Amino acid sequence: MRKLLTTLMLAAGLLSITLASSLAQSWPQKPIKMIVPFPAGGGTDVVARIVAKYLTDRLGQTVFVENRGGANGAIGLQALKQSAPDGYTIAMTSDTPMTVNPWIYKNLPYEPLRDFIPVTSTIRLPSMLAVHPSLPVRSVAELIALAKSKPNGLTYASAGVGNFSHLEAELFSIATGVKMLHVPYKGTGPSAMGMIGGEVQLGFNNVSTLLPHAQAERNH
Repeated sequence: MRKLLTTLMLAAGLLSITLASSLAQSWPQKPIKMIVPFPAGGGTDVVARIVAKYLTDRLGQTVFVENRGGANGAIGLQALKQSAPDGYTIAMTSDTPMTVNPWIYKNLPYEPLRDFIPVTSTIRLPSMLAVHPSLPVRSVAELIALAKSKPNGLTYASAGVGNFSHLEAELFSIATGVKMLHVPYKGTGPSAMGMIGGEVQLGFNNVSTLLPHAQAERNH
């Protein structure tokens, strides 16, 4: 199965022409807010804080992260859209709120290509499949066999409806012919905690989010 990658990007609120000349004079003159449309602890949040620190050092002004999770990133990006178009509010987001949400949310409060200007692609985060240690499986083949023996008997976590973690699990189900119950969370961080705590039994997530926990469990 081909690995799916989550691309993170910076997006800035659309600047009006009348502000262009004033911004060019001396920017930035005050702190900059970077909205992360997911809860703290996930891959997007981790990358955003690294980038915010780098920008703070380069620009000489504080760039601070504000987490606004919910609706697979839609709440945070709505806040970006509603912010003043003065160059002092930006966002770090994964690709799915920009590319998938318009297809699955009927009344999405933003239009990606109309309301935002993509600034740069920052990183690609590979994902991984993990299961809770309570499941009696040690391979993907064993997981498939167990899931087939219990249709809708296994639960999987995602970071929200339409998130890459949701789509990957659905592709996995289609490819293998298994049926599982979807339990959406409000971000990759909360969904990872749901798996670790045994609220759900398996799920896809960023390697950077899940691997440290998997390695810690293996070392116990």
